[in-house]
Amino acid sequence: MLLWSKVTIGAVPLETYLGGRSIDGQTLRRSVEEYVRQGNINVIKGKGASEFGIGTVVARVVEIILRDECMVVPVSAYSEKYGVTLSLPRRVGRSGVLDEFEIEANKEEQEGISNSVEAQKAAMKRLDRSK
Repeated sequence: MLLWSKVTIGAVPLETYLGGRSIDGQTLRRSVEEYVRQGNINVIKGKGASEFGIGTVVARVVEIILRDECMVVPVSAYSEKYGVTLSLPRRVGRSGVLDEFEIEANKEEQEGISNSVEAQKAAMKRLDRSK
């Protein structure tokens, strides 16, 4: 779920920025969302595998932990609020996840997050029944 309501360009909200230009916001969103969805496939097509990108990200997170950088990065961890594991902005340091940041999403984005949470919960129920 991309939080378009949080995107800024030079501290100017994206919608405001696009408003003064001849750029269709909906077309831009669809194009970026498709690019992100295809990102892993494009890496595999270009390099033959995606481990390199994954390895780079894992190495950076390990570096944050080892150096106790207490940096805010999007990482997956269990969320008490949602009751599932989600990738959210979290402060990470030597002790692991230190803080989870509340996301102020608009209605559409919050529905997308809720749909993702419900899909995860449904998948977990299916897994429990299969045991």
